[in-house]
Parts: sequence; structure tokens; C-alpha cells
Amino acid sequence: MLELIGALIVALLIFFSTLIIGCIPIYLLDKRARRTQGLPSAIANFGVGTLLGTALLLVIPEGIEVCDADDNYGLDLIIGYLVMYFMEKIVNWKGATRPSWLQRDPIEHMHDWGDLANTRKVIAVLCRSEFALAMVLHGFSDGAVIGASVSGSLLKWALAAAMLIHKIPTVISMVSLMQCKQGLNQYEVTSNLLLFSASTPIGYLLFKLFYAFAFGPTSWLGRNIMLISGGSLLYVATAALQTPGHGSSSPTYAPVQSAQSMQLSDLENGETQSYSRPSTGSNSDSPQPYVGTLSFLFGLLIPAGISFIH
Repeated sequence: MLELIGALIVALLIFFSTLIIGCIPIYLLDKRARRTQGLPSAIANFGVGTLLGTALLLVIPEGIEVCDADDNYGLDLIIGYLVMYFMEKIVNWKGATRPSWLQRDPIEHMHDWGDLANTRKVIAVLCRSEFALAMVLHGFSDGAVIGASVSGSLLKWALAAAMLIHKIPTVISMVSLMQCKQGLNQYEVTSNLLLFSASTPIGYLLFKLFYAFAFGPTSWLGRNIMLISGGSLLYVATAALQTPGHGSSSPTYAPVQSAQSMQLSDLENGETQSYSRPSTGSNSDSPQPYVGTLSFLFGLLIPAGISFIH
């Protein structure tokens, strides 16, 4: 009974700590991103760097450390990578060919806090964000590793504290990518944050029960699921590098009519329109080219620093 109460306290501590850490950037980004032009793009690049560094410097090395020497590391990484690849393809296919039960009600977006209690909207928002899907899988794997490997109470609290430190760059990257690159509103980001915060306690309690009842595959799953989640994070990070951010300043061609174009159109069949040069906004509105690179590198430094003290 005492062991169960201790496990429940650890699970609640991880849940509320992760939720509080994630709510801070949600509040700051929602306030400052509207005031500062170019800040969402810089924050998105920062999130990509943090996510890539977390996958390569924290998750994958920790997964290799907990695995046995004869385990196939590459196979676990490929499984996690392909899981996210096919999940993204399935979500895109579902969006193109929506079933009738999704067409009856516009459930794609959340508009108030009451939507957090709508299970259909919560699932739809989660499936629409590959970042959130990978993070939920990663959070579940963190809990599975603790639940399958921890037996002493002192070691349990030490690993819980290390897990919270490990989650700081993960939560920051998830929130910044969803808010600044995918353009999700604060209700949708909070919904995914709640699921991510609950994924680690659920994985921990589930594998703790498996471990208590001496369930056979628990040890193997606890070792390999961390590398699988590392492969999923690696896919999301590489996909985010190639995805333009929400509201990014891409060249737009505006049709203009000039005297010369009108004279040329008179010589040809029908009226035509000439197009002006790409309009990307004034120099004061667009961020400097090096800002995105510096933000990306700064994001990489955070998990790199944590890897030395973790």
C-alpha cells in the first residue's frame, strides 16, 4: 500500500510540474508574440533546435544506456521513425477524405476552455499535430522506463527529479513549435500539453503495475521504448526543419497594372496582368536572416548543457 501511495505521489508531482513548466511559455508567447514582429519565427527555430538537441543529446543516448549490449538500437530508432511517418501520412489522408461523422460538426479547432472537455476535439487536435503525437509517445516512454526499472524509494525520487530536468527543453520545444510553427491557439496548445503532462504518469503507473505483478515483457519494453520514442522525436525534428512556420513571410506576387503592361495587352489577345516583384514587407517588419540561425543554435545549447548535468 505504501509503495502504491508513493508511486501515485510521484505521478502527480510529474504531472503538475510538467503542466506548470508548459503553461509559462504559453502565457509569454501569447503576450509577446503579438507585439514583436518576427518573434514567432525566431521562437519556432528555437523550438526546432531544442527538439533536435533533445532527441540526439538526451533521449537517444539515455535509450542506449538503458538497453542491453545485444539489443538492436537501429531497429528501435527505425520503428519510432516509421511510426511517426505513417501516423502523419494517415492524418493527412484522413484530412483529405474525411468521414461523415467528422463532417457533421466542425471539430478541428478549439474556441474556448470548455472545448478541453470535448473528447472528440481533444483527439482531433492531438492527431493534427505531429509534434504533440511524438511528445506524448516520448512522455509515455519516460514513465515506462521509470516504472520498469525503479525499485528503491530513494532511486525513485532521484529519477523523478532527473525526469523533470529532462522535460524542461522538451516542453519548451513542444509549446513553441505548436504555437509559432503550427499556429495552434492557446486552447489547442493547452489541450496537447495536458495530454503530454499525463502521458508520463500514465506510463509510470502502468509499468509499475506490470512490474509489481512480474509481467514478463516489462523489462524488454522499458529498455526499448525509450529508443523508439527517440526515433519518433528525430522524425519530428527533421520534419520541422523542412516545414515553413505558421505565418512565415513567403514571397507573394501582387498583380499590378502599368501603362506599359496595358499597351502590351492591347497588342495581344485579351487583357493581361503583369506581376510586381515579390513583396516580403518592409525591412523593419522582417527579421534579420541570422536571427533564425542563432535561435536554432541557442535551442541546441539547452539540451547540450543539460546532458552534462543530467
